[in-house]
Amino acid sequence: MLITSEPVSAGCPRHPALAEAIERSVSTDGVHPTAIGGMWLARMSQPSPPVHGVHEAAVCIIAQGRKQVMLGEEVYVYDHARFLVVSVDVPVVGQVIEASADAPYLCVRLDIDPRRLNELILEIDPGPVRNAPAPSLALSATTPELFDAVVRLVRLLETPADIPVLAPLIQREILYRLLRTDQGPRLREIAACESRLGQVSRAILWLKTNYQLPFRMETLAARPG
Repeated sequence: MLITSEPVSAGCPRHPALAEAIERSVSTDGVHPTAIGGMWLARMSQPSPPVHGVHEAAVCIIAQGRKQVMLGEEVYVYDHARFLVVSVDVPVVGQVIEASADAPYLCVRLDIDPRRLNELILEIDPGPVRNAPAPSLALSATTPELFDAVVRLVRLLETPADIPVLAPLIQREILYRLLRTDQGPRLREIAACESRLGQVSRAILWLKTNYQLPFRMETLAARPG
C-alpha cells in the first residue's frame, strides 16, 4: 500500500474560523446538504469504518480532524493543512481517522461545476491544457486566501437571504483561488473535458434534428457551439 502524502500538522489539526462556522450550521453526525447548491458539510464525532462509494468531482476542505481516502493501492491522508481534489467520478474508500466528541471531524465539500469553471478560465487565462494523464485524486496545501473564501461561504448559511446574491460570487472566488494553486492544471482538465462533452452533445442534438440531411463528419466536427 502506497501512502501518497502525510499530513503536515501535528497534534489536533484545526482551522478555528472554519470549524466554528461549520459547527454553527450542523450539530449531528453525517454528510449534510446545505441551502447553497453544490456545498455539503460533514461532521463525525468519532473515527469511522472504511466507507466504499463513488466520489464525484469535488474539492474537500477539512476544518478539523483528519481523513484518508483510498484509491486502489494509494492512500491520501489529509487534514486542515491540505485539501483534496477529485477530478473525475471515481470509486474510493473513505475513512475518518481522527475525530472525537470534543473535537469532531468537520469538512466542507464543494462540488465542481465544470461549466462555471470553464467560463472563469476563458475569462482570466484561456491557456493550453496539458495532455499528460494525471491521477484522479490529488492533495495540495490549503492557502489562507482559500480558507477565507470558504469561511465566508459557510457563514452565508446564517443569513439565508444573502445566499442568492453572494453565494455565486464567493463560489466563483473559490474556483479562482483553486486555479491559482498547483491544482490549476487539473482543474483546467476538468473544464476542458466539459467543453469536449458539450461539443459531442451538440453534435448528437444536430444529428437528431437533421438526420435526413446529407453531411460529412469533417463538417459536423467543425460546427461551432
